[in-house]
Amino acid sequence: MAVFGHSPIPTWVAALDPLRFMWANAAALELWRATSLESFLARDLSDTSPSTRVQYLEWADSIRSGTVQHIESEWTIYPHGVPRRLLGYISLLEGEAGETMFLHHALPPKDEAKVETLRGAEALRHIRTAVVLLDADGERLSLNPAAVRAFGRERALHEWFDDPAVVPAILGVLESDEAHLALVESTRDGKRRVYALEAHRTCDPATGQPTVLLHLRDETQRLGAERDARDKSRLIVELEVALATVEAQRGRILELSAPILPTSDRTLTVPLIGTLDGERMRSITERCSTPSPPGRSATWSSTSPGSSSPTRPASSPWPRWFGPCAWSGRGRS
Repeated sequence: MAVFGHSPIPTWVAALDPLRFMWANAAALELWRATSLESFLARDLSDTSPSTRVQYLEWADSIRSGTVQHIESEWTIYPHGVPRRLLGYISLLEGEAGETMFLHHALPPKDEAKVETLRGAEALRHIRTAVVLLDADGERLSLNPAAVRAFGRERALHEWFDDPAVVPAILGVLESDEAHLALVESTRDGKRRVYALEAHRTCDPATGQPTVLLHLRDETQRLGAERDARDKSRLIVELEVALATVEAQRGRILELSAPILPTSDRTLTVPLIGTLDGERMRSITERCSTPSPPGRSATWSSTSPGSSSPTRPASSPWPRWFGPCAWSGRGRS
C-alpha cells in the first residue's frame, strides 16, 4: 500500500468478514475525520446495515466473474455522523489467508444530486421489499440489495418463480395501463417463499425505453400466521363439538343405567346400576317430572323402610303434585 501512501486521493482498504478497516492513507483519514490511523482502524463497524454487506458480496462476485474490473458507484459515508457523498472506485484484493478485501478510491461525485434523489436512493438500498427494473425482454437493469438477498444475482428472472406463467404476466404490463398484482411462490435452496407481486409499466430514466418496475414483498410469515390461526380456530370448534357429544353420551348412559319402569298403575320402579348419588337423583327427578296423561293421577310418594303406607319425605326433591306412587329402589353398587 506504500504506493498510495502519499496520494491526494482518499484511499483505504476494508475487509469483509467481519467488516473492518485494514489500512488508509492520510487523505482518507481526513475524509473520514480520523485523528490517527490507529483510531481509524479501531472503529467499530458492527452496526453497518445488512444491505451494505450484501452490496460488497455482489461487487466481489461481479469482479471475480470478470463482468467488471472494478466497481464505480456513488454512495454516502457518515464520518462521525456527517454525511459525505462521494464517487467510489472499488477493486478486489485477496489477503494472504485468502481473505476478501476491497481497495477504495474516493473522488467527489460527478454531479451533485438533489437531496430528494439522494434520500430516495438510500431508502431503496435499505428497504426490505425487493425492487427490480426490467427491460422489455425481462432482463434486469437494476435491483436493490433486498432483491439480491431473496433471489440472487446470477439466476435468470424465469428461475425466480415456481410458476412459468408469472414472467409473461409481468411483461404483459408493457401492453397495458393496469398494474399486475398477484401472490407468487418461489423456491430457493429447497425453501419455499410466498411473495406479493406488483408490476407497473414505466420508463427507463437513462434511455427513455419502456421498462417494468417490479416489487416483491415477502408474505410467507404473515400467511403462515393466518393459516395457523385458522387451524387453531377449527381445532377449538372440533373440540367443543366432541365435548358436547361426550356429555350427551354420558347423559344417555345415566338414563340407561337407571331406567324408570311403570310396574303398576301407581308404582314406578327404578333399577339402579351403580351408586344413587346426587347427580343421578336429579336426573331421575327431571325424568319423573313429566305430568301424567289426562284422567290419570300421578302423585309421588316413597315408602319408608318398615312402613306399610307411602309417605313423602319433607326433604323430598320431587314436586308436590306427584300422584301417590310407591317408590321402589332396587339398587346395587
